[in-house]
This record gives sequence, structure tokens and C-alpha cells, in this order.
Amino acid sequence: MNDEPIETINGVEWYAGEGALVWPSRHNRNRDERLAECIADLEQLRSETDPAGGASTEHEKDLKAQRALRVAGNLVQLLAGWAIDHLSGLAKNNLDPQEHEPEEMRVDDYAAARSLRDLHKYEREGNRERLDLSREQARRLLINFMTYNPGAFPESPQCDVLEAFFRIARGDPDDLFKLAQNGSRYNAERVALQLQMLSIIAFRKALNRTPKEETMDNIIEISQHVGSRIGSIETLKKWEQRLRESRGDKIVDQYLRHGELMAKRVKQVKGDRLSGAVTHDEDTYAGHLNDASLRDYVVRYGKIPNKDN
Repeated sequence: MNDEPIETINGVEWYAGEGALVWPSRHNRNRDERLAECIADLEQLRSETDPAGGASTEHEKDLKAQRALRVAGNLVQLLAGWAIDHLSGLAKNNLDPQEHEPEEMRVDDYAAARSLRDLHKYEREGNRERLDLSREQARRLLINFMTYNPGAFPESPQCDVLEAFFRIARGDPDDLFKLAQNGSRYNAERVALQLQMLSIIAFRKALNRTPKEETMDNIIEISQHVGSRIGSIETLKKWEQRLRESRGDKIVDQYLRHGELMAKRVKQVKGDRLSGAVTHDEDTYAGHLNDASLRDYVVRYGKIPNKDN
């Protein structure tokens, strides 16, 4: 990534030819305004759900609690997104943060280890718009987030989750992450990938008026190229019906709606670009519905053992 060409536009660094920010968490549009909105929303939600108000403040309390946590997450991203990117970059390089240690407790070359982790490159390599981690690296990152920013987790479950992660990391099982016994003949990953591909079909149709059959042809073409097992358009057409029967209309409709909403967002970004506004990379707004994601889903689909189909 360090060798990729960079261009500076109005003092902001972008990856040349991509429209992707180099330091995305440091260039939040209308940052001060958004911070004020987040704080005002949190204060209002806190007031509206105060138990002192009795039954009148119970109305939609569950929805308001969800909203409060999402807003709190946005607040952290606005204020400390750069730190999240830094930890992500460390994980991508198979490193953990190094806590401050009193001099009398240091048993190795503390200064060298500290200097290794203080480089700006980790924030750049942990770019949230371009982050790609292995499962091991993702687990490392989750452990560090749970340690330094547990967010909504109270202290007791935070400790439980960290203990479970550490047990798994050393090869021991833990009931916290025990596989559920659902008794279904459907493989969960297979179903998830089918839903994602249906979402991409809806995304392309809403974005470019691409006929469903054209995207299905593309899926089959990729499948044949990578040796996957998606044989025909008829197979793909049966997915939606089977998923509605096994997962329910609500789940399927949510994935289709997600594709349509992301298409709407990408169209808005394109319009902003034409008007001269500085925006993030369009793929950022696609929400894992771009061409690269489709290929990844098809490849992963082909790796599912036959016995799970």
C-alpha cells in the first residue's frame, strides 16, 4: 500500500485515480456540526427515556436505546476514528498495542517495541475504507477493541468475552462461542452468501437498471472461472423462493432493500462529485456490494463442502 501513488487536492491526500481518502477518519465533512448533533441526540434520548417520567417515558424505549448506542458509535468514530484505524493497522501487521509499563517492570527492549508501534503507517494501513484482515488478524483486533474500547459492554461480560477469545486463541474451546445446534440441513454460510448475492442483484438493478438475468449471467461466469458450483440461471432464480421459505420474507426483503438503498447512496455520491464536492470512494458507500465482493462471495460459495448443500 505504501507504494501506491497519492495526489493532494485542497490539502487532502487521496489515492490517485481511486477517489479514496488516505486518512479517512481525519476528514469527516461537517465534523463540528455532526459532533454537536450527536451530543444533542444523546442528551435528548437520555431525557426522553428517564424512568422518573414513569409510563410516559417507556414509549419506544427499546428503539431509543438502539439509536443511542448507534449515535455513541458515531461519536467515537468522529472523535477517535484515527485511533481505530491505528489499531486496525497494527492488527494487519500482526501486532498488538503496547501499554505503558513502569521502568521497573520492563523485561525487554521496551523503547524499540514502542518505537515500532508509533509509526504513522499503521493508521494509513488500517484505513477503514480499504481494510482487509485475515480471521486471525480480525480476532486480534477484536480483542484489542474489547480491551481499550469495550463500548456498550459492561465490565463483567467484557471480561468474559476477552477470556473466551484468549482460550480460543490458544486452541481451547469455549462455550461462549459454541456452535448452535439448529438441526437445519442448510449451511449457515451458504445461506448468508446467497442473501448477499441477491442483494447485489438488487443493487445493480437499482443503480444501473441492470436486468437480474445479466447479473446472474455474471455470477455463473465467475462461478465457472473459479470452479464454484452455481450451474444455471434457474438455480439462482430458485434461491429467493427457497430463502423466503427457510429464512422468512422479512430477512430476504431486508437484503433486497439494502441493495436498493446502497444504490441510492452511490447515486447521491456521484451527484456530489459532479457538483464539485469532495467525497469518499464510491465503493465505500456500496456496502460490500461491488464487483470485487461479488467475486469473493462466489469463490467462498464454491468452498462450502458438498455435504452442507
